[in-house]
Amino acid sequence: MRKDLFKSLMVFRTPTYNIESIANGFPFSIANLLKSFMTKTFSDMQYPIRYDYNRLMEFKINLGIMIHKQDFSSLYSVFIQFLNSFNYFYAMYVFHIKFPETALVDFKKKCDSFKDKEWNDIISELVDAVYELFSQGTFANKPVE
Repeated sequence: MRKDLFKSLMVFRTPTYNIESIANGFPFSIANLLKSFMTKTFSDMQYPIRYDYNRLMEFKINLGIMIHKQDFSSLYSVFIQFLNSFNYFYAMYVFHIKFPETALVDFKKKCDSFKDKEWNDIISELVDAVYELFSQGTFANKPVE
């Protein structure tokens, strides 16, 4: 996974964009960036990953509301619910993403530190935290690439 791709998300700041535009654009942009990565099958063929569309809509709505209201108290839950929907389909089997427990704990601590802060104060650390968590994800013990 290339971390430099995540830096493109830093454009979602005020005053570059108004908060409504950020609330509408950021959730979809980060979701599609994450979906652009691949994993490997048991035979080491690269395979595209995907997310559950219904979870994407929940994520987009919930994260958008959080950004608009500047209330990040349930940020961890919103992200984890969405990230856990990532999967790939291979030979009639669906493999879901798994994260190490330590990575989940670190991500929760980071998300909890965002409470009572504003969007511009958290975006950089949030993007880094999402990258750190997602880069440790595996599908059937194969890493995200």
